[in-house]
Amino acid sequence: MKLFLLLIGVVVVAVGVSAVLVVTGEAPQCPQGVASAAVRSEREIGDTLSRNRSVTITDADATASGRALLGSVLTDPRVCFDAQGAHISGKLSLGSVSPSVYVSLAGTDIDLSGTSPKVSKFDIRLGGLPNIPGISDTAGTQVAGVVNQGLAQIKLSKPLKAQFSAGAATVRE
Repeated sequence: MKLFLLLIGVVVVAVGVSAVLVVTGEAPQCPQGVASAAVRSEREIGDTLSRNRSVTITDADATASGRALLGSVLTDPRVCFDAQGAHISGKLSLGSVSPSVYVSLAGTDIDLSGTSPKVSKFDIRLGGLPNIPGISDTAGTQVAGVVNQGLAQIKLSKPLKAQFSAGAATVRE
């Protein structure tokens, strides 16, 4: 019986500490974008891809689109790229608290071969917590739905391939 009570006590403390880390901790954040004058519209990016069969999308370009797609769910959504893939950061509204969130999509987990982009998996950090199975899963499910809803709005006319680098993603036919 003492072991059972001790186990319950440990779980209660762990949940409490996790809650504090989610609310008070900060997930990584994509850098602030550049001035809006340098941002290209989705139409301009699409036209460049059609003309040249290749286009490079900057963090600022992606952040502008991200704000349009995710702005109703995330406060200050930002998108950034590195050699491993794409990242989205912002503040997630969960009732009376708004923990920071950072979603990472590995380049190998982004499928551009269909009629809309698809994401097979991602890593999520919520507040000061690392991606811990069971704790991050609830928020991860909510963010996955938001990300996939946004991606479903993007229509692809032909299969594409993406290559990622610091600050940009290059998309090719």
